[in-house]
Amino acid sequence: MRFISQYGNFSIQIFPEEYEMVQTRHGFKKEITSKCLIAHFDVGGITELEVEQAIENFGRIRGVPDNVPVSTRLSFYDTDKEAFHNKWTPEFKEKVEQSLLEKMGRGQHYFIPVERPPEKPFPSYDEIEDPSEIVYLARRSGFGVNGVLEYEQANKNRPEVIEAVRVAREDEVVVGT
Repeated sequence: MRFISQYGNFSIQIFPEEYEMVQTRHGFKKEITSKCLIAHFDVGGITELEVEQAIENFGRIRGVPDNVPVSTRLSFYDTDKEAFHNKWTPEFKEKVEQSLLEKMGRGQHYFIPVERPPEKPFPSYDEIEDPSEIVYLARRSGFGVNGVLEYEQANKNRPEVIEAVRVAREDEVVVGT
């Protein structure tokens, strides 16, 4: 899950440190039972779609002069990336996401970007059944086979069309080298 903040280098505490006081022969000692976890949002790596949604969500981003791209002031936190790098269990990742979702409602510091569905390659796309015709029209329309593959996988998901588009894409790579 990805979160976008209107603040560069934004950080938020996900879990507080938990501890128990343990009696020793010299008195009491603080024994940590659970470490504090803080989400440190990264600057950069923000997509154009996320920039658009940040402006829609937050309005004008504070502190951004007119000649500076908004993307330079936004930051993101990606739980998939963090889970991979920190070797989180799926259960722990879910707890982190749930905590971030709960804290999200307390203010307008960050939001979850919404993925928009892929664009239809050309108006008659959904009526065409022949995979070779789809590839031909994709190339002629200027939309390209990558866009067709993305749209096909998200919508009809026809194996014969996906295979034809993948072959056409491989042909483009070979021809382009």
